[in-house]
Formats: sequence, structure tokens, C-alpha cells
Amino acid sequence: MKNLKIGLLSIILFVNIGCIQTGEPNRGVKVAPNQTQSIMVLQNQNFGNYHALLIYVDDYKYLSKLETPKNDIKAVATILKNRYGFKEVTIVPNPKNSDELVAILDKLTQKMTQNDNLLIYYAGHGDYIKKGDAGFWLLKDARKDSRVGWISVKQAINFTLSQMRAKHILVVSDSCYSGAILRKGGTKLGVNRADMHYYKEIYQKKSRTALTSGALEPVMDGDPINPNHSVFTNGFLYALQNNQKPIFTLEEKFSNIKRYVQLKSDMQTPLYSDIVKTGHDMGGDFIFIDNSKKLLSIPPQPYQPPKKTSRKIRGLNNNVKKILQEGDKYKKTEKILKAMQSYQKTCDLENGIGCAKLGMIYHKQGNDVKAVIYFTKACSFGVKKACRVIEH
Repeated sequence: MKNLKIGLLSIILFVNIGCIQTGEPNRGVKVAPNQTQSIMVLQNQNFGNYHALLIYVDDYKYLSKLETPKNDIKAVATILKNRYGFKEVTIVPNPKNSDELVAILDKLTQKMTQNDNLLIYYAGHGDYIKKGDAGFWLLKDARKDSRVGWISVKQAINFTLSQMRAKHILVVSDSCYSGAILRKGGTKLGVNRADMHYYKEIYQKKSRTALTSGALEPVMDGDPINPNHSVFTNGFLYALQNNQKPIFTLEEKFSNIKRYVQLKSDMQTPLYSDIVKTGHDMGGDFIFIDNSKKLLSIPPQPYQPPKKTSRKIRGLNNNVKKILQEGDKYKKTEKILKAMQSYQKTCDLENGIGCAKLGMIYHKQGNDVKAVIYFTKACSFGVKKACRVIEH
């Protein structure tokens, strides 16, 4: 985290998934808009219906099993339904082969209308055959020595996208060699405009885009900090969880996701672009509506004096203040270990300042992984400066 500025407490979070060859689990065989304007757009613009098809494969019959896909998909489903207004979220666990998945995709194709937005998320093994320049998702019955149980990204997934009537489709692929879906694809999406007309205009354009956990490379199955999810999925979730805008395109969050993953992994680089030959209109993108931010449109409430604090809470606050001062004293006398212990106590009591100070010590020591953990905690406990690094 060499880009962290000492004067501004800042934070980042991280995420990922897997392949088969290495000793570590992996997934393969080898510009802020004006808030008032945002609220007006949310009230006056219909952005259609949101659907999600979430696919995971972890219980492989012939390949190595994966630890995180099921947890990844469940977490993504929860935030899409509870915060981003996805009315229909379908989870497909461990499809056996391409026939089973194609049948699901065909049924979905018939159902989609021009007023629909669709997010397809895949978590599982993947592979790439260089000779045919072809990428594959590997389903439950997949083998190393046969293409039974493999589904072609180009022939099945991309073809399906070209046939669907949905206005916007986003494919998120967390697997090894997932960048194959973008092979010979479109150029990088354009820079976002700050004015709110951008979102009205972009909605009118058909979009077919893909976010991948890596290029033509293996990717990690577990995140060292949060092993319940892949590094990539943690990054995707972090971008959605820490959003501050009522409306945004995925392109606006991509740099945060990419930075998160690159800081956590030396082996993978996420990609985001349009998908070639699927009906994508230049400039189109997938739009997210954050329902939690609609609260901004509620008129301000009359001022009410703060409630009196109970003795118990006052005692806790005084205790935290005392421990912080103790930590500062230790730090000034270069008793760093004792200072860290004091800051840890306050952080455990959900005091953001203590978490942030502990993060700064770890940053100065060169331990950026732990620095990120405590900056993230500080951000979640209300230290706004600890959140700002994700905007840079």
C-alpha cells in the first residue's frame, strides 16, 4: 500500500478464487455525481427489472473440489436482493454438464424482455485451450482429459447473450482463464461523465459486458484475510458494500475491484470490457441502483437535542479515551508493541480511531495486509478518512 497517504487515514479491502495445478487451491485445470441530481433520476427514471443467475460449482466429481464458490454466490445473492433491488435471483448449484446449463440459459433467454437487466455470475473451475483460442467453464462432471462437462464461453455463453432481448447483461466470471470471454473483445469502456444525463443516456444503449477475476491465468480460491470468499468475490462485494452513490455503472467500481485483487494476489489481474459480437452498443454499461441511498431523498428532520448518555456508556467512552491516550504515550516513547496493544483494545471496543492508528503502525512497518484490515475496520466504525483511499 505504497500509495497510502500518511496525512489521510485511508482504506482498502480485498478478494479472490481458484484452478488446479498449483499447490494452492485455484480455479482452472492448468467523478462523483451530484446527490440531488441522483435522487431526481432515481425518482423519475425507470431502469427496468433486475434479475440474476448465480452459478457455482464446488463439488467436482473428477477435479479438485473448491472451498469458496458456494459462500461467494450466497453473499452476492444477499446483497443483490437486499440492497440493489434484484427482484429475481436464481442460484444454480453444481450443474453437471453443458446440456443442463444450456437448458437453463435457453429458458432464461425466452423469459427476458427489453425492460430487463441480467447479471450472470459464475464461480468455479475454468480452462483455456490456446490452439483453439477457446475458454471454458468446468461443470460438476468435468474431467482433465476430456471436454465432457466443459461449457464453451464463446459458443454457449456469448451466443446466449447475442440472443437475449435484455437491455443490459453483465457476466461476472470468477474462474481460471476467465479472461477468455473477452478475447478479441471491445476496447476499454469510456470515462464516466459527472452529469446525471450520462445515466439516462447509457440506459438507452444495449450493453453486454464482462467482469473477470483474471486474464488467461490461474486465480486464487481463497482470500488470506477472509477465507470464506475468493479474493475476487471479496473485492466485488467490497465495492458494492462500500458504495456511496444512489446510482452508478460497474465501470465506476472496476478500479476499486482491480486494485483490491492486485494488492492481494501476485498472479491475477481482473478485466472489464464489452463482449464482442453479442449486440453491445458502444458506450453501454450495466447500471446499479443502490436502494439504501434512496434515504437521501427524505426531507431533513427537525433538530432534536441529543439524548442523555447512560453512565454505562459514558464509562465505556471514558475508558476508550483513556486507553487511546495510553497508546499515544507509548507511541511517543517508541514502545510500539505496547502502543499497538492499547490501540487493539480500543479497536475491539469498536472505536474507529484506535483501529486507524493501529493500521497506520502496520503500514509504517510495511505490513500492508494487516494495515488494510484495520483501516477497513476504522472505515466501518465511522472514520471517513480511512475510506478515502478507495476513491483514489
